[in-house]
Amino acid sequence: MTVKKSASSCSVEDFIPLLDLSLTEDYLNGIITRDQENLQLLHISLKVKYYYISQGLQGKLAFSLDSICKQITVYNLEHTCEILELCLLVQDIDSATFCITSYLEENIRKEQDLYIAVKLLYMVTNVYYENKLKLPDSFNYWVRWSYREILKDNSRLLQNLFCKLLVKYVACTDEVSNILSFVLSVEDLYTIACCFHIFVEQISSTDSSNFWWMIINNLKSRHYNKKLALHVLKEYIEYINECGSFLQESDIIKGKMQSKTEFIKCWNDYFILMEISQEKPLHLISPALSLIPKVLNLHSCWIFCMYSVLLSHTQNTVVFFVADIILQEKLSSYDENLLQIAIQCLLPALNKYECSDNFYNLFNKLKQLPILYNDSVQILLKESLKITWGPVPAWYFYSNVIPDECKCDIDCTLIIDIFNHVKRLPHSFIRDSCYHILLKFLVKQKQFVNLQINGFLKIAADLKKCDSKLLPLFYKHATNAIQSYNETKAVLKKIYDIGSSTLTDLDEIEILLQIINYNTEIFNALQTMYYKVTDYNILDCLVLYLCKNNAVAFDVTDYLQSKINSSVSNSPYSVTDYVKLTNLQLLSRCKQLLLLPHSINLQNNIIFAYKLYCDSIQSVIDKDTFNIVKIWNERLLKRDKIGSDICKSYFKIHMAYLNSIYSKGDTTMFETFYLTIVAIFDTQTEDVWLVIYENFGVINAFLKTATYKLNYSIQSILDRLLDELHNFKTTENFVRAWVPLIGIILQDTHILEQGSSLLDKISQIALMNDKIAYIFVKELVDAPVENSVLFIDLIVNLLLYGNITKKDKRCEFIAYKDIESKVKNKNNPNYIHTNIRTVAVNTIFHILENREEDIADLVADLLIERYRRHYKKRYFYDSEIHLSKLRIIQAVLTLRWYISVQCKRTIIDFIIESICGENHQPCVKHLMQWLLILFVRDVPKHLPEIVERMYTIHCSHTSSMITFIPVLCHIGFQGSEQMVDCLVQTMVPSAMGAHFKLRVYSQVAISKLIEASKRRNYVDIQRKYYVLYINIIAILEMAGAAVVNILQTDRDFLDEFDIEKYYHLHSLYIDIPQLRNVPETEWTSIDTELFYYSGIIPVNGIGKNIKYSKTTNTPTDDAVVDYSINNIQKKILPINDLGASDRDETCSELILVATLVDSAANLGGIARTCEIYGVKQLIVPDRKVINTKEFKSLSMSAEHWVNILEVKQSDLKEYLENVKEKRYTIIGIEQTAKSVKLHTYEFTRRCVLVLGNEKEGIPSYIFPFLDVCIEIPQFGLLRSLNVHVAGAITIWEYVKQNILL
Repeated sequence: MTVKKSASSCSVEDFIPLLDLSLTEDYLNGIITRDQENLQLLHISLKVKYYYISQGLQGKLAFSLDSICKQITVYNLEHTCEILELCLLVQDIDSATFCITSYLEENIRKEQDLYIAVKLLYMVTNVYYENKLKLPDSFNYWVRWSYREILKDNSRLLQNLFCKLLVKYVACTDEVSNILSFVLSVEDLYTIACCFHIFVEQISSTDSSNFWWMIINNLKSRHYNKKLALHVLKEYIEYINECGSFLQESDIIKGKMQSKTEFIKCWNDYFILMEISQEKPLHLISPALSLIPKVLNLHSCWIFCMYSVLLSHTQNTVVFFVADIILQEKLSSYDENLLQIAIQCLLPALNKYECSDNFYNLFNKLKQLPILYNDSVQILLKESLKITWGPVPAWYFYSNVIPDECKCDIDCTLIIDIFNHVKRLPHSFIRDSCYHILLKFLVKQKQFVNLQINGFLKIAADLKKCDSKLLPLFYKHATNAIQSYNETKAVLKKIYDIGSSTLTDLDEIEILLQIINYNTEIFNALQTMYYKVTDYNILDCLVLYLCKNNAVAFDVTDYLQSKINSSVSNSPYSVTDYVKLTNLQLLSRCKQLLLLPHSINLQNNIIFAYKLYCDSIQSVIDKDTFNIVKIWNERLLKRDKIGSDICKSYFKIHMAYLNSIYSKGDTTMFETFYLTIVAIFDTQTEDVWLVIYENFGVINAFLKTATYKLNYSIQSILDRLLDELHNFKTTENFVRAWVPLIGIILQDTHILEQGSSLLDKISQIALMNDKIAYIFVKELVDAPVENSVLFIDLIVNLLLYGNITKKDKRCEFIAYKDIESKVKNKNNPNYIHTNIRTVAVNTIFHILENREEDIADLVADLLIERYRRHYKKRYFYDSEIHLSKLRIIQAVLTLRWYISVQCKRTIIDFIIESICGENHQPCVKHLMQWLLILFVRDVPKHLPEIVERMYTIHCSHTSSMITFIPVLCHIGFQGSEQMVDCLVQTMVPSAMGAHFKLRVYSQVAISKLIEASKRRNYVDIQRKYYVLYINIIAILEMAGAAVVNILQTDRDFLDEFDIEKYYHLHSLYIDIPQLRNVPETEWTSIDTELFYYSGIIPVNGIGKNIKYSKTTNTPTDDAVVDYSINNIQKKILPINDLGASDRDETCSELILVATLVDSAANLGGIARTCEIYGVKQLIVPDRKVINTKEFKSLSMSAEHWVNILEVKQSDLKEYLENVKEKRYTIIGIEQTAKSVKLHTYEFTRRCVLVLGNEKEGIPSYIFPFLDVCIEIPQFGLLRSLNVHVAGAITIWEYVKQNILL
């Protein structure tokens, strides 16, 4: 049988001159078998041999392929494959195949060899395919082996080659079913996508539900497999459309559709939605959202897959739109599984930090689900456990999903699981609020109401493990259940059972003692338990309970004596309740123990004795107490190892002793006191340090008197205390230390006179966090005025304190408001910033009303100085600069009646300068206008000069002139007839000017001034401007709504704003910011009841709060999108080129040589261009470059798809010689004397493009290997293009000539 030659081989007509020599068969066979080292001669000889065989002139030849295979390299692989292909054709094909596979088995080991192996396997398969022969069974092993190795290597280039091999391999075997099963087992979606046309019939004719679920799971992914899955799905729908097998399809494909036309239309819309979902810009994806209702007849699995993809979109507008559709659907029609899938899609989308109305509306709609569907609460709560909630969405979710009235019965275990889930929230206020709602929900469950005592104790113990703070609230909500337990004998039985058990649970006993009502029966039961239990922790629990209930009949003296004498573990309980049961015998034993030499073995005994003795110290201060203090003080100064519990009790005794002897005038031990404090800070933990701060009042009292006798001062101790504050690790301990310290410091003038360094330290600490600042300013407002004045600069900072400008903080702020309305939680963190600023205002008033000095001028100067830090900086309505400027102007306005005339004049000049030189947000502009009006009225002597400055100096911008017009108008309302006349004349030119907005403002202001003159009976004004007034009114009436649109809120300012009537704190800090679109975080949490009534500026204007129109809100991402657009824009999906299109054969025979390029970034861009235009091969100087960050930043994963070969610069000449022998045209992109213009050059199909170096171009030693040089025409002044750009332009010209045309 004569085997046909592959269509890809060269024609034998090139060798007709050789055929004329009439070579004998023996001679030709001898050349083939003997001269295999010369590949060129062998190639020609094999072609001649094949020609003779095909003509029936000669027979086949048997020879070894070993020497040929040994010569295979990456560089000559193409040529060697052509030779081996001819070898298969001129001898027995199965024998030759065996030789090739034997070579693979012996030689293919390295990673680079895998490409050689796949290329050889493809060549063999292609020969069998062309000749319609069946591959030998042994060949199957090598196909599977190569497939497994390719999957390990993860090379797209090799996978592409293997897919071509697979298409022809399946045609030469009966393995299609086995191959499909194997590919599905490893979930290789790429191979399925490339070879789908050979698998489609197999998929269609068998039960393929597992296959489709694999497609669905990949559709929901975010990586490349999503595109592959979509490609496979599209191919299958096209197959159904062509084959007409719509009715035979399973429900997962057919869905609810009744006709083939509907089927195809629905799937096409679905593909558009899925493809467009990959786009990020809103203008691309929003028009496609109108297609969602048109695809709802598909099977629910595809719908939820689409929902999952769209709900993970980066644009929140898309997410909220889709979530709204899900919540509007009839979820009651879904079974439990589908409802669960819908919720699984929805919940991750709701776990966002958002401030928009659409976000909150979704949760409101979610609230309706529990009302409509019985199982929805159970499913929602179960699925919520899978979400790592942020604090804000967690609150909105649980507060809306959990119904106010319990209409469903939820397993208590599930609710406990939710408690533990909520415990992870990093926000204590929101976490506690969620706890509150969950507790109310828990106690309403039928299962909870019917719980026996054991079940109740278990739930309480679980809650305690979650968060011990939950128990008091739990007992409060579970009052009815606790009452029912106390009405039965179950509690007594439980107590006796616990007493009889050897495995006693301390938590269980603590909870039980919390809920029982004390009576005689309970006392007897607990006494019985007391004598049976040996665990000291449990005994402590029982004893403390009896002490709390005044069980005087129960003598615990022996118990306490045993605790003092025994080395028991330290009790977690306080001994305060034991104090009333102590007696002299016990205290004597405590003294004995504390006077013993320090011993580790007695550590626990000493702790208990110290605690007991410390709490009883007030009544037993004597010589023994002095000795105890002296002994332990010496140990501390020697830096002996002393436990924190002992040290805390010791220091309390020390302070009590010092206080006692100080009152008697004894200063013994004062000399070492500073060293004692230093030792505590050096050797102890912060819980011991706290005792020093808590006793600072005692320390300060004796130091003020005794300092003259000591070698240290109060300042040295204060410096140490203030420095150590920075070392506190927890905010809670920091605050506990700060409160007693700052309270005493601010009240004590003697301390504050120690120096400026002390004031600086206090000022720095006061601004460290919110709680510290609030405590400071609260103490400051009650401090003596002479002390408060020392911190005037800090007070100014506190007037401007706190900014909620970040998105997550604004979201939390809104959530706090919701919590406050639903839970009535008064610990709202919203208030602390506004409260700090409010109390700072009060502090300023307190100082101003008690000092005659120019404090107000100083404060005003400091405020203006703060303003200048932001001068001419661009800012937005929700920015920190906006809030800072707003607070500064508010503060200056509050100082109106205290500031001197000279200071007011300075402020007026600055505000005029600011209006002329800056653009302002509406609220800042409004307050500046108000300030100008008030201050100009307060300095009437300078009125003409100020008005002239307003309208003539630095007013080149019309926006500045527009800002001044309402100011001038209000000044005129209260001005003299002469002043009104001057103002009207000043505004007339702009009322007739070219600028429309300025013209309208001027015309309205003039009309308002003339109308006010009529009310004030300024006859001359009315007569003089009568004609002007009539004409202006006519013009304004003709303009109609345009006037309203132009003036906006300034219309209200001109019409109804009474600058004196509205001058109160409520208007300044709440009304104006609210009406002028200031973020609600600034004004909504201000409590006006905290404002100090100064008697000059009121807190509220009774019945006079501002009520005019509000500034239009700034557009947000929630703007309504037009979804009626028919033509939907989308990007190209390159995945459509997959499959049996044989890209390498149909796209190009172009090789791009970038060996001379140095930049990794340029190489990455070149690789991307090569992938886009299907370049056959890219040559780089080093393959390691593809793993660099610079390369990948521009390649966009092109390295996975492009055949990249490494050729070092030293090997470039040899490489070019090899490709020239393969009849490639070698083209250099370089400007030379003989270079051809790019647009005039005609490219051959087989081309090699050589790119030059970025700086030096193509070196001279490469020119002899070039067939031609081409250059890109240039029309600018620069000499050259970037090498990446030049390569891209040239490749595009090649593609136009050889691919597109």
